[in-house]
Amino acid sequence: MLDTLPAHVANVKVREKKPFEQLDSVTKLVSEAETELKKQGGRLLLRYSGTRPKARLLLEGRDARVLEKWSQKISARFRNRSERSWSSSVSLFEP
Repeated sequence: MLDTLPAHVANVKVREKKPFEQLDSVTKLVSEAETELKKQGGRLLLRYSGTRPKARLLLEGRDARVLEKWSQKISARFRNRSERSWSSSVSLFEP
């Protein structure tokens, strides 16, 4: 049986969908978050929407506070890159 972990989902509106590899400050934070989440059996997924101008961020892990922390840091980095707007569609799911 699989454990159900808390999950945090965030959407960031973007003007253009640059490859994440070109967003050094974002990929650095994603790497740091992945390292911390893996220690608690969690994971992180960052991808662009296929139909909307948004980056979608999914974080799963045992500690909801850690998920919120990384979601805020990564989302803020997107916002600070070029005045992209932050979508308020953030949700936290806990078992």
